[in-house]
Amino acid sequence: MLIGLGIVASIFAARVLWDWYVFRRSGYRVYGQGRDHLVYEERDTAGTIVHVVFARDIGQFFGPQLAYVPSEAEWSAQVPVWAQARRREILGRLESRLGRSKVSFIETP
Repeated sequence: MLIGLGIVASIFAARVLWDWYVFRRSGYRVYGQGRDHLVYEERDTAGTIVHVVFARDIGQFFGPQLAYVPSEAEWSAQVPVWAQARRREILGRLESRLGRSKVSFIETP
């Protein structure tokens, strides 16, 4: 029992360290927050972590998750100032990190 718990703890610790390493190397990360939110997070020039949260629908086991993003016309009004001119970059990073076949963007008005 203790060996199994140790293995699980080791896997968890390795995952946390790997996520930290990737975030440190790339400067951004993407993760799910519960079933309903997708978070894009990065460090700004001062080293502060900033983020944008998108609604999502993970749907069924098979098929892409749906990420609800503001339309181009509404982007600047709905995201923080640091993200306003970076829609294409941020959506590209979401797609890159999640996999093109695993996410579909639905524009919201």
